[in-house]
Amino acid sequence: MRLRSGRKPSTILAASAALAGLSLAVGACSSIGSTGSADSGSSRSFSDLFSSGGAGSSFAQTSAPANPGEPKFDPEDCPAIDIRQGASSLSINSASRDPAAAGLRYQVNVAQTARECRLEAGNLAIKVGMQARIIVGQAGGPGQIEIPIRYALVQEGVSPKTIWTKLYKVPAVIGEGQPHATVTHIEENMTVPMPPRNALDAYVIYVGFDPLGAQPETGKKKPPARKRTDPTG
Repeated sequence: MRLRSGRKPSTILAASAALAGLSLAVGACSSIGSTGSADSGSSRSFSDLFSSGGAGSSFAQTSAPANPGEPKFDPEDCPAIDIRQGASSLSINSASRDPAAAGLRYQVNVAQTARECRLEAGNLAIKVGMQARIIVGQAGGPGQIEIPIRYALVQEGVSPKTIWTKLYKVPAVIGEGQPHATVTHIEENMTVPMPPRNALDAYVIYVGFDPLGAQPETGKKKPPARKRTDPTG
């Protein structure tokens, strides 16, 4: 398991732009198979939480070749993890329409990220997670909020290709009198066909906040009604 380490992609800006457009088309998904938690100062470190994977974790710590004689997957070949440009922080503001009354309720920042990889029956199985820090603003207070977290696996290149992506709305509870809290989310089901080595070298795991993708889709506008003609002329 690595905490924000690995190769640095050469075309991050292009991939980030592609993902930003993609976020408008991909809706929220359920968090089945993943774990999420919020606390104000857990005694367990993010590294410990990620390694354990939370209750019901099924991600194996070792990998095995899909077929006899096939070389074992090297964990060092796990794609690099990075934060999408512009997705490292999230501001949740007051819903008041009065500009004078508007204010910052919560500021959320990515604190740590991690990922692990293994080979599973010819597939690349990835566990990825993030811990975010929530700071209560002047207009904020106790209550529950939703943090829109998106994970994406992208093949970098001249035309970046999104291999896998998913959005989660992770609940976080702010207690009475808490000035800050942390929320941890872990995704264990990022599984894709194992690519050739030259393609794997171009893979990058992106994480970040996606408030646009979390917005509900609006219904399509109805076409204008056709004018009725009088058959009598």
